[in-house]
Amino acid sequence: MALLAMVATGGCAAQPLPSQGSLLDDGAGHATVCVEASAEGYTFGAETLRNIGAAQVQITSISAINERNVVLVDSFVIPVPEGSPVGSGSWPPSGPAVKDASLQSYAALVIPPAATAPGTSYNLVIHVGKASVLPAGFDGLRINYTADDRQFFQDTTNALLIKQSC
Repeated sequence: MALLAMVATGGCAAQPLPSQGSLLDDGAGHATVCVEASAEGYTFGAETLRNIGAAQVQITSISAINERNVVLVDSFVIPVPEGSPVGSGSWPPSGPAVKDASLQSYAALVIPPAATAPGTSYNLVIHVGKASVLPAGFDGLRINYTADDRQFFQDTTNALLIKQSC
């Protein structure tokens, strides 16, 4: 399973460097995705990422920014299916390119080096647990990762809003 808690750092450990690594938020800027309340939880698949570096990117943790009444259950990185991201809605995601079995095979959260798959974007798919109170959501995601044995983070700006009715 993918790691979702923030990685603890020891006394002398270097802090991750923001936006100086090779992982790019490949999305179209800031958007708020609204999904209606669901008993199964939610799919948040609005983020696309691209590795522009020569080394693979290993995502080490993902956390919600300004989280409100939700829990991130699991996360997956898959090549963008059929040219567009999975999108958002109830869990599990649907469509021929995305089944639970194929998501499980990508649970390592590794994005290959740019030379391996030049220009390829990857879809970050988050399983968000059932909201405890509505409205619920978050304002973006913080993605901690390593590349070339260095720690970095990338913040995304797509937000999730869960309401009784959108």
